[in-house]
Amino acid sequence: MKKRRLPAWERDVLSRSGGKPMTEPSNDTAEPRNAPKRDRLPNRRASQNIAFDRDNLNFHMTVGQYPDGRTGEIFLDAEHSNSLLGVLTHDGAILASLALQFGCPLETIRHALKRDRSGIAASPIGAALDLIP
Repeated sequence: MKKRRLPAWERDVLSRSGGKPMTEPSNDTAEPRNAPKRDRLPNRRASQNIAFDRDNLNFHMTVGQYPDGRTGEIFLDAEHSNSLLGVLTHDGAILASLALQFGCPLETIRHALKRDRSGIAASPIGAALDLIP
């Protein structure tokens, strides 16, 4: 009788368990007790639209707010939506939104982004965050 070769994931599980099959599901996916919680925005929320120019390119930003007025999400679109710039600005806004929803203050994000000698934001996401009151 020919011996069946195990798939890679099964070999990995067996090697980690000392060769014993795992009978109970692993608890590896459980969140730690002190894991930060994401404060999601309500489905209906106040927002403001801001259009601005940066380096001769047009950008459009939508800022979503919590009921108490705090900024909770940012959508940023570049003039050319399918370009690399459009993708990078969109992704940067998503990362900023997640940071805000996990409790990072807007001012901390602004301070962390690269600036030139005169203090002007070096990127479109930095310029957008500077426009939020």
